[in-house]
Amino acid sequence: MNLEHAHIVYQSKFKAQEITAVEALLRIDGCLDIQDYVKNYRNPVELDSRVIELVQQDLVSQQLVIPVAINVSYHSLINDEFQQQAIDMLSGYEVTLELTEHFDIEDIAALQASIEAFRAHNISISLDNFGYDLSKAHLLEHLKFSEVKIDKRIVDGIDSDFCSYKHLAFIANKLRQFGVCNVVYKGVERQTQIDLIALFDPNAFIQGYYYSHPIPIAQLSDSNASIAREKAPLCIGEENIEKLVYDMALSQDKGSINDKIQQVDSIGTIYHEDYRQTLANFSDVYYRKNDISINSILKIIDSSSNLVVIRNASGRVIYDNQAHQDLMGMSLVGLNPEDITQIFPDYERCLIDDKELISSTQFFSIKRECFDKENYKVIRQKLRQNDQCFVIVSIYKEEHGGSYSTDTLTGCMLRDYLTRSDIKMKFRDKVVAFIDLNGFKFINDSKGHEFGDDCLVEFVNIFKLNLRYTHSNDVLIRYGGDEFVVLFDSSDAEAINNKLENINAKISRYFEQKELKLSFSFGTVLNDIDDIKGSIKIADDVMYENKKQFYNKSSQ
Repeated sequence: MNLEHAHIVYQSKFKAQEITAVEALLRIDGCLDIQDYVKNYRNPVELDSRVIELVQQDLVSQQLVIPVAINVSYHSLINDEFQQQAIDMLSGYEVTLELTEHFDIEDIAALQASIEAFRAHNISISLDNFGYDLSKAHLLEHLKFSEVKIDKRIVDGIDSDFCSYKHLAFIANKLRQFGVCNVVYKGVERQTQIDLIALFDPNAFIQGYYYSHPIPIAQLSDSNASIAREKAPLCIGEENIEKLVYDMALSQDKGSINDKIQQVDSIGTIYHEDYRQTLANFSDVYYRKNDISINSILKIIDSSSNLVVIRNASGRVIYDNQAHQDLMGMSLVGLNPEDITQIFPDYERCLIDDKELISSTQFFSIKRECFDKENYKVIRQKLRQNDQCFVIVSIYKEEHGGSYSTDTLTGCMLRDYLTRSDIKMKFRDKVVAFIDLNGFKFINDSKGHEFGDDCLVEFVNIFKLNLRYTHSNDVLIRYGGDEFVVLFDSSDAEAINNKLENINAKISRYFEQKELKLSFSFGTVLNDIDDIKGSIKIADDVMYENKKQFYNKSSQ
């Protein structure tokens, strides 16, 4: 039997029951054991070159758009002529070359250079038949594979033998630790196997007879294929903490490597100035604490409807649960705080509140905030570990029974907010402002109440936007009609007056662009008496005098 009788069949690879790619499989007419034929073929480069030619012919004739994987040997990948042939024939198609484990790999440096050359032409390399011979695991440390395919022999018995299941789960977990994003499970033939794999790898790629037997190119339909793009592979490098700890354990110069660990330990749970404590911390975090009870606790927190986020002293998020991710529209874990504030300017207030707690002698703080017309209770707890400080923030949406009344039109607090004793205490010795709109009555009378309501909402939105922070403890209260009270979490009356002047100018310019005259007069006072309503009355009197001056200037 020779290659003149060779042809290609294709077996689909699936994710979430959708085709993501196909694998090209060699068939020889009259050959019953194709694996033995390939393994014992005298010239693997010649064999792989022929397969490349056959696949390229199919790609051209059928105009195939699904990604295609092709098995190749180590000897072919490092062969210069094969490299050039593959690049010439396959560039422009979505192709992955699967490195089989039929041959011993003698020169990793040459293989790495070859992989980089293929990647430069958008040809990916995956590692095939992994797991049965774990001696090949060292390849994952040095080479960047787009995916790893677990050998069928590892998958076979998982639904009949618990130890086989545990073995497969162990291999999948180790691949994740090596930074492998895409794992393909080969030889899947039963739904029970798919169900078991989903327990430890919900993002698994599945290949096997359960979904598809190998079929000729003419029978392969790609019209309904939903192509799942693969993630960029990760690999262990010099910045990986586990690799650095490994190096430090063997090095005589432990101090310099410990310094490198400090630079990459963004969370702050590993590094300690004493390298021996760094080693102990690493052992606890990476190896000794990964048990079912901890995972169960994380599952409870992650599935909670309350928002939970943990930050270190530098403001970097090290954990946010699903509810927090849903509110923000993304996970903030690992992002630089400066980058987050560019996306969410109000986040700066969160960091300030963290720092206030960290620098204080207290271990807890409780604050109430209003966001998007909803009332929230924010509880912060300060913890110290490994000479580092962390803040656990729990955010609870208050039930209606214990929440403050809000204005249905503007979303502002209403006057009953001022009756709470904790509020009176909270804003003791803080600035209170009384605000009354200028020109609102004319707009209401001339344009109608519906138009006036729209203007009122726009005023409130601009005002809130220009307060120090939307999530701060400053509170805007609709006192009645077009009158508002602002409780500032500040004792700096001069700064507050300047802030209100700036906001007033912005509001005036905004409505001038709409050919409307709308601004506000205000009065401020330091709430240094026990009766907050008395302070509001004083601020109202100051506002009234300023309003008279405003209209006197307007009439001139």
